[in-house]
Amino acid sequence: VFFVSQAIFVRYTPIYFLILASLPVFGAALIEIFPFLNLPVQLTHRFYYISTFFEMLMLLLGLAWRFKLTQQEIKTANETKYKLQEGLYDIERKTREYERERIGSRIHNEILGQFTGIRYHLDHILSRGEVITEDEHDEIRVLIDNALKEARKIPHDLMSDNLAEKGLMVSLKNSYGHYDTPQFIIQSSTARLNLNIEKYLYSIISEAIHNVLKYANASQVDIDLNHDEKGNYNLLIEDDGCGFDTKISKDGKGLSNISKLVQDYLGGKINIESNQFGTSIMIEFKA
Repeated sequence: VFFVSQAIFVRYTPIYFLILASLPVFGAALIEIFPFLNLPVQLTHRFYYISTFFEMLMLLLGLAWRFKLTQQEIKTANETKYKLQEGLYDIERKTREYERERIGSRIHNEILGQFTGIRYHLDHILSRGEVITEDEHDEIRVLIDNALKEARKIPHDLMSDNLAEKGLMVSLKNSYGHYDTPQFIIQSSTARLNLNIEKYLYSIISEAIHNVLKYANASQVDIDLNHDEKGNYNLLIEDDGCGFDTKISKDGKGLSNISKLVQDYLGGKINIESNQFGTSIMIEFKA
């Protein structure tokens, strides 16, 4: 009775066919319980035949309706699965596009710029028609070494190889925990997130750390990821460097990359505060 009432409450259509199929059974029970009705035997048999046919018909209709509902549920599930797959493919495509843009930007802004400077430096020396001095040779060698060092850092900074296996926090500690200056304090109170979200967070943090190493002259960098019971996540990236003017630097490539990742890929909010005592980047998103 409980399950029948629940089915009626949710308007589960097959239950109505079951109820209709049960009516002839109640009718036959009444005939047996109240013999004073004194129905003719032939009429009683005819009632049994008709009620049995009606009962079977209702049961068949109920089964057919249940089959129809099952097919609709399967169709809806397949459509939902297809949409989820499309969403995942779209996320992967956007991730690849963003990584290509970021790699191209890093190579153009850092590697090509340094090698272009080396070329102009050599052209200037050769234009004098003099032999390169030992000091000039050492200077050029330092420039080349710096360019090669930046080239080696790019693939390492873009994505840690063990991110999928070990997670965001372990990958960050493996990448930056060995630094003496600045010292990285990396902590989190959250469990592992979706891999795509961790990739975005790794890219955001790497971009912020790149800016710190290049411009801030910081002695300490704090990275803290936490969340509340409602699934609201907060990522704090903070350093004690020299800071910068956010009004002037807000359109810089690094900050632009971070803002794009936060807003377009995480659907979150970003707030940047900076002064002569350091910089704080607060990112809020849902997962």
